Amino acid sequence: MQKQTKKYVLSMLIATMLLLSMLPINMVSAQILGVAPGTGSPGDKVLVTGSAFSPDVDVPVYWDYPRAENVLNYTDVKGDGSFEVYVTIPPAVFGPDHWIIVKTESVAFSVTPSLTLTPDTGLVGDTITAEGHGFAAEEDITLTWVATTLTTDPSTVTTDVNGSFTCTFLVPDYGYGVYTVTATDVSGHSDTADFTIGATIALDVVEGPSGTVVQVDGRGFTTQSGLDVTVGVRNGTGVSPTYVLIFAAEVADITLESDGTFSGEFIVPTLDVGTYKVNASDAVGPGKWDNVTSGDVEFDVTGRTWLDLLPKSGIPGDTIEIEGVNFTAISAVEVDLTFTGTLGRLVTIAKKFSTNSTGGFKDTFPVPDHPDLPIGYTYPVLAQDEHNLWAQETFRIVRTRAFVDYKGTEEGPTGALVDVWVEGLTGTTPGTTYNVTINGELMVDGPGTYDLAKGTLDDNGQFQTTDKWISLYVPTMDVGTYDITIMDFQEVTAVVAFEVTETTQLILKPSSGPPNYNITIEANYFTASINLDIEILIYNLTAGGEVDWQANLIAISPEKYAEDGYSLVGNFPQTNDTGFFRGSFLVPEEDVGDAVVLGDYLINATDENDLGVWEVEFSIVSVTVEVTTVRSTYAQGEDVTFKVRSTFPSDGTIKVMDADGFNRTVDILEGLITDTPKGSYQEIGADFFAYPSTLLTTDAPIGTWHWTADVSKSVRKGTFEVVESTAGVVLIERINELEEDLAQLSDAVAALGSSVGGVSTALGTVEDYVDELESDIADVATAVSAIEAAATAAETAATDAKAAAEAANTTASGISMAVYGSMALSLIAAIAAIAAVLTLQRKVAG
Repeated sequence: MQKQTKKYVLSMLIATMLLLSMLPINMVSAQILGVAPGTGSPGDKVLVTGSAFSPDVDVPVYWDYPRAENVLNYTDVKGDGSFEVYVTIPPAVFGPDHWIIVKTESVAFSVTPSLTLTPDTGLVGDTITAEGHGFAAEEDITLTWVATTLTTDPSTVTTDVNGSFTCTFLVPDYGYGVYTVTATDVSGHSDTADFTIGATIALDVVEGPSGTVVQVDGRGFTTQSGLDVTVGVRNGTGVSPTYVLIFAAEVADITLESDGTFSGEFIVPTLDVGTYKVNASDAVGPGKWDNVTSGDVEFDVTGRTWLDLLPKSGIPGDTIEIEGVNFTAISAVEVDLTFTGTLGRLVTIAKKFSTNSTGGFKDTFPVPDHPDLPIGYTYPVLAQDEHNLWAQETFRIVRTRAFVDYKGTEEGPTGALVDVWVEGLTGTTPGTTYNVTINGELMVDGPGTYDLAKGTLDDNGQFQTTDKWISLYVPTMDVGTYDITIMDFQEVTAVVAFEVTETTQLILKPSSGPPNYNITIEANYFTASINLDIEILIYNLTAGGEVDWQANLIAISPEKYAEDGYSLVGNFPQTNDTGFFRGSFLVPEEDVGDAVVLGDYLINATDENDLGVWEVEFSIVSVTVEVTTVRSTYAQGEDVTFKVRSTFPSDGTIKVMDADGFNRTVDILEGLITDTPKGSYQEIGADFFAYPSTLLTTDAPIGTWHWTADVSKSVRKGTFEVVESTAGVVLIERINELEEDLAQLSDAVAALGSSVGGVSTALGTVEDYVDELESDIADVATAVSAIEAAATAAETAATDAKAAAEAANTTASGISMAVYGSMALSLIAAIAAIAAVLTLQRKVAG
């Protein structure tokens, strides 16, 4: 059986060798150049490098086996086939038999043991945690203190399959000093770690910015009650003077208790970001860092104390904003501000600043006017609080002037081309660059000036232009007063105020409309430069997405538009020299593409200088139309009046078919509505009304007439009756209407008389008007009586005329001239009465 197995294995080996011999040999293959370092303990970070790989991204780096759970990191292979990537060695057993794998290539790595003690400083009897990695797998570990075997918990310490272990032990009874702890496995692999028996301190927080208030507790110090404790911070380990100590201010004096313990608070001093050692000692002076009465612990400083001045230059008396951060994090700590002037003389600002609970403050102060601070120089400025936290900034004292002009004023609309002038008598840096801003926004460049309102200053601190002025456009901003600031690269500034009186506008009339409807669009206070494009973008809120109506945009009255300095290139609107444009766009039909639907839209308009208006609301809506006749019955020879009510003034026609089925009047409204659509409408409330009419002939067919109205593609139908023309009946109807009007006038006159009587004392001469009014009212009453009599007579005459007409088989033309005369006289009397009342109204109003 064993012989057969050996033969089988030998056969497989030979076959494998033959197969390998047949594979092609690539003389230039991918290779891992190395691992630096090539040996280390679990937890160490090493650099893996490679070359001659195929360019690729997110290439995994494996440990021992190319499996997902063994990925250490990912790397990108560059175009030249190289890569660099850091990996952290995972828990693994001791030995050189480990591999770091990238694609099909690998490099060997040797694992060595490591021992870590937490904490690494303490007192006799303290519990310490020991953690080991990189030992042999599943072997017992022995811990020794110097040469003495330590008692551990658990009592028997054994590594796991990865060669790792953890246990605790008690610090043995030894004196203050540094001792070596050794961990050794059965195979003899070992590592050591130092442990210090001595005074220890603990912090309530182990990181924070400068100014942080930290509680510190200590034990194991000198057993002498009342002995002062000094807290300091140093930038590393070791003994003085190799490392610099910065003493930390204490919130209150910290002293020892009789058992060698203490508790207190200190303030992290002004330090750069980094890791530091906090040290507490009951003995102060050189050479005391490693004595038995001191202890330290790491602290990470996350932010330095800093100071900001805005602006960083100014004229004596100017108000400067000051902000401090990471000073003492206690409320109401005072901060002093000091200028270092000529010959090192200090000029202290009288105003003191006060911190908040986080160590910050924000305030203002005036630029000092002091003989030790002459104009034209930069001075160090120191802010220091009462606990010695500090920050420094520089400030330049200058004397600058700036002016702005727009048509002889310091105010104007957005888009206005304004002239700006600046001068630095002293202090403005000659030849340096500058920029011009308004309310912090870079101003738009004017013609013939520097790009984006930037340029350089001449030797006198003025703009490098012939006349020392530059022209700039005011960008889109709200109405209000703003500072125009000219600042050079050293933040020397000159400021002048400018009032924005009007802001960029986009006006739609109306703000909603139906498909196939013209909307007036007006742009105001864009860049005041002729022929600048205005880009109009429309976004569909209802359906989502941008729509293109640019092709539907036209200028209103193109000839006049050109005369006034406007232009229209293609379908793009352009500004005139005041930044104005007016045009219209046609709302597309609902079935033109999927993007145009009934619903809500937002319109944005911007010109070439980014002046613009954004998110103007617009809606596409359907039209509501109502069409009726004013009356249901009309007599031959009368006007047939239609009432058109629409939510928009829309074109349309009305076709009328007479009682005999003939289209007597076709498209009778074309001349009234289609040619001048808005002129035929009156806006009343939220709707528009039109009252087109047509005259019936005296021989119009009697009976039911049909009409069909087509207004804005809304079709409405109806009928009205045409009756025989009876002049007397019509006249009586009109006389009755006139009587009602006269009655209303009479009531109005009576009310007017009452009002006149109520104010007669104040008017003085109103009695004369009342007398005339009474006379006129009497005339009105007489006229009314005459009208009533005339109406009765007219009715009788009309009856007689009708009878005569029927007998003579004639028309209403048979009415006698006497009857017509009587009716005419009655109407004249009524009109005279109305005229009298109107005269009275004017008199009273006068």
